[in-house]
Amino acid sequence: MRMSRHAARPPFREYSQKFDDWSPASFRLSAGQIEECVHSLPSRTLEDIKFAQTQIRNFALAQRAALKDVEVQTLPGVVLGHKNLPVSSVGCYVPGGRYPMVASAHMSVVTAKAAGVKRIIAAAPPFGASPIRPSLQQCIWGEPMRFMHSVVCRPLPPWPSARRALRR
Repeated sequence: MRMSRHAARPPFREYSQKFDDWSPASFRLSAGQIEECVHSLPSRTLEDIKFAQTQIRNFALAQRAALKDVEVQTLPGVVLGHKNLPVSSVGCYVPGGRYPMVASAHMSVVTAKAAGVKRIIAAAPPFGASPIRPSLQQCIWGEPMRFMHSVVCRPLPPWPSARRALRR
């Protein structure tokens, strides 16, 4: 990200074309593309995804309920404590290449929703001629969270030597 902020032109499209042969007009999936992915899945797969998400969501909500704000007056006029507040926005990368990691979608997207995050952006790599693996899209979008954004891209490596190698 740091590199793209300072570049005259962000390298995402260039890297996406180079490594994935993927250069769509928009990296953000439209509602129609999302629905197409979801409707292409067998009903048994959808049921399995919903079952897994329910289990993860219920446990995440139980964990959240266990987090308590603390405020203690240790001396007159000295108040110490902590407060648990969700962040307002989170980005989740979901590996989806040759071996997709559907659990990554469940464990990052579903738990962020359960924590009360208002804006969730999920990113996954393209899959062949499709923008994303349909099963991953359902794992990402399967929650009742229409405020979420799905983006198809690979993350830029954070270390400078890898970025230099990509430029070659």
